[in-house]
Amino acid sequence: AADAVLSTGHLASRDGYMFGDFSIVLRAAHAPDGSPAPSNAMTCLGLYTNDPVHNEIALCWHAWSPSDLSFGYWLGDDPEHRVDLDVPGTEAAYRTYTVVRRPDFVELRIDGAVAHRVDGRAVGDKNATLPWLPLSVRVILRPRDAASSDYRGDAHVNVVSLAFAPFVDDDVPSTPSREKTAPPRRLRGLMRRLWNRRSTKSPTSAA
Repeated sequence: AADAVLSTGHLASRDGYMFGDFSIVLRAAHAPDGSPAPSNAMTCLGLYTNDPVHNEIALCWHAWSPSDLSFGYWLGDDPEHRVDLDVPGTEAAYRTYTVVRRPDFVELRIDGAVAHRVDGRAVGDKNATLPWLPLSVRVILRPRDAASSDYRGDAHVNVVSLAFAPFVDDDVPSTPSREKTAPPRRLRGLMRRLWNRRSTKSPTSAA
């Protein structure tokens, strides 16, 4: 869009999203000719906010260690909780990565298979053990850190699709802001009963 604001290396949604499935189909950072990316290139799918406190879930690919796929999260002032997974060939092939966010766990799936899961609590700030705030969705391509931000060559990341499927639960508000959703199951059941009652009544005839 003509009025879009682009911060170098980061594309971010304006809205925040709660529970659901965040799926991206991509080929991680590589050089324009398809060879390995510069050694300081970093690709991430991030779910992030810093308002009012730091909440983040991130999935990152590192050109300096291409077989390592990092999956982690941050909660307030706590240090990063992170696991490094051995997933070779991410810079050479398109794959589907899904971050599954629920009130009681966070999970990473690769091509539909569960790669890692963390159980916890993502409701309420005082007792939460997982990020509990609405999070902006971010696709990131950047240097590793300030110390390695010197130019070492072009890097591309190819994104085929990025999608969010909300998780609907009767008891937990889990829909993204500004998005309309279907009525809760209890309300849908009541609507069906009212409709069935109405449809079984005999039509009244005019006198």
